[in-house]
Amino acid sequence: MIRECKTKDNLDEILSVDSDQPVFLFKHSNICPVSTAARDEFVLFANEEERASFWQVLVRENRDLSLEFADRLNVTHQSPQVILLIKGRAVSDRSHQAIKLPQLRDMIAEFAV
Repeated sequence: MIRECKTKDNLDEILSVDSDQPVFLFKHSNICPVSTAARDEFVLFANEEERASFWQVLVRENRDLSLEFADRLNVTHQSPQVILLIKGRAVSDRSHQAIKLPQLRDMIAEFAV
């Protein structure tokens, strides 16, 4: 299941996860075809992966949240973008055409406990 990040409380919840469970955040623009293709890959991955939790933020509708993620995680803002967090810290990210099922599997294989 992919949860929607729509509020600052959601953002704080995502960043306060203190377990080793991986958290994936997908930054999506629903007017961009590249982002739509990346989201399709992200959905496939979320449906097969049981070790992680999954969130999505719509960058146009929630621009302030999207930019705050980039700032608080010290990552360059991009869209589409997948950020992998462990204990509230960004450990890996991918953007644009690098968001494919094999690359997402590699991300979790490298960092999942």
